[in-house]
Amino acid sequence: MRTLADLGEKLIHHRWEDDLTVYILPRPGFVRRYASLTAGFGSVDLHFVSPDGRAHSVPAGVAHFLEHKMFEDPEAPVLDRFARLGASANAYTSYEVTSYLFSCVDNFWEALDILLGFVQEAHFTRDGVEKEKPIIEQEIRMGLDSPHRTVVHNLRRLLFGRHPVREDVAGSLESVRDITFEHLELCYRAFYHPSNLVLYVAGDVDPAEVLEHVARAVARRRRGPAPGFRRVGVPDPGEPAERAVEQRMSIAVPLLALGFRDGAYPGGSDLERRMAGEMALEMVAGRGSELFHRLYREGLIDDSFAASYACGRDWAFTVFMGRTPDPTRLGERLREGISAALTGWREADLDRCRRAALGQFISLFDSLEAPAYLVPELHFYGLSLDDYYRVLQQVDSHAVARYLQEALRPEQAVTSTVIPH
Repeated sequence: MRTLADLGEKLIHHRWEDDLTVYILPRPGFVRRYASLTAGFGSVDLHFVSPDGRAHSVPAGVAHFLEHKMFEDPEAPVLDRFARLGASANAYTSYEVTSYLFSCVDNFWEALDILLGFVQEAHFTRDGVEKEKPIIEQEIRMGLDSPHRTVVHNLRRLLFGRHPVREDVAGSLESVRDITFEHLELCYRAFYHPSNLVLYVAGDVDPAEVLEHVARAVARRRRGPAPGFRRVGVPDPGEPAERAVEQRMSIAVPLLALGFRDGAYPGGSDLERRMAGEMALEMVAGRGSELFHRLYREGLIDDSFAASYACGRDWAFTVFMGRTPDPTRLGERLREGISAALTGWREADLDRCRRAALGQFISLFDSLEAPAYLVPELHFYGLSLDDYYRVLQQVDSHAVARYLQEALRPEQAVTSTVIPH
């Protein structure tokens, strides 16, 4: 089985005991350099237990809110400090991680010190928390005007009755107003310990120099053993409570999302399920599939149509989505196509999709940023890029058949539609 070394790629990995982990991807000859520092804490982490056994629950959107407040600094705004070095900085929160990042041509070491510093030395205040609420509320209101956001949000709320993945990453207007300084402080203490942080560095750098630089930063900021907080899962009914939802918005063409909850999902560390799902969807409804071309010829879909499989530690769902003049007819035709795919695909189809997936994986290394999204995610599942590449090559017809039979069951289907006023 081929490994990253066989591709001519080498990802250096080092972890300091009770402290952060670093991955380094050397890219000789690249002009820019890139770094991200990622915490294993995302929007679904709303329930956890402290080492003394106390249970804690926080409002939806707290991880995203904390991301905003991490840039607060009494001396100078963090983004201004990056800008003065000519570095472009940003951050994002997803379902399961929060990541802070920058890229630059010059002053890399100074920018890296800022990144390692502000993420590990929070300065948010009570007044700052209250002042941030209107800003995040406005961000949420802007999202409410997005048909794409609306159709997916409504779909998740159909698929999941209680699991936090049903909530938007930013939370709701109501939940944001409930977030307090104490909530942020608790979550920072629980999930921003260095042992739950992953540093990724890519570019024309000497790995030994990076490790030496980070080692000095680690020595300056020792915070002791990990605090030992434990996430608590949320039991969720196995069947959707409702089957369909429709919302009117100011759009020209209706938007349909047909979703399936994967009730047999084995968990985030099972790469085979994830890759089998992605390959199966490419076979069933990808741009090279017979179903896609048939629906396109019939005028039921346009170039916006796509199918995707989203999954995490303990949740997974599939969505087929796109603009359509006839949502009811498209939903029917998609169900027919999915049913036919249970027995109508060929091994040659799987080979084609596997080759395409391998090509996409190899192309990750043409970018500094692309591996930065995958490497920390795999790390928090106890996996590596080598694991990812190995499983990608091993996905077989049995894994694809299991996905089609278990993850696209008709009784799990729900539809979310946005239609014109």
